[in-house]
Amino acid sequence: MDESVERSAGGVVFDPDGNVLLILDRYGRWAFPKGHVEGGESDVQAAKREVREETGIEAEIVTDLVTLRYKLANGVMKESHLFVMTASATAITPLGAEIREARFRPVEDALEILRSGSYSGYDAILEKAVGALANGR
Repeated sequence: MDESVERSAGGVVFDPDGNVLLILDRYGRWAFPKGHVEGGESDVQAAKREVREETGIEAEIVTDLVTLRYKLANGVMKESHLFVMTASATAITPLGAEIREARFRPVEDALEILRSGSYSGYDAILEKAVGALANGR
């Protein structure tokens, strides 16, 4: 892979009741937990680590979801790999200065939150994740 591409990984995490985990990032936007892939890590390892570091939630991968590719303001290309993930426990303990808040929300509420206070297309990503989870893939 081209070294000039910044890689990150994370997930759309569902609890046992079907609620989805959202984070309020340092920019004041609701999103899904994700972060940088560190040297030697796979996207799967990075996604699980980032969810745990940002929220305290231990989550398991269900399936691949989407890889987003976009250019950052500084001109660097970014590639973010998101997975559908599930968590058996729901006790959130946000860590670090990058996360202002984290919470599980019912899907319909989360869709409204993402439509009004998130990044473009995150509502569609959640809809795709709901479909993938329902289909078991």
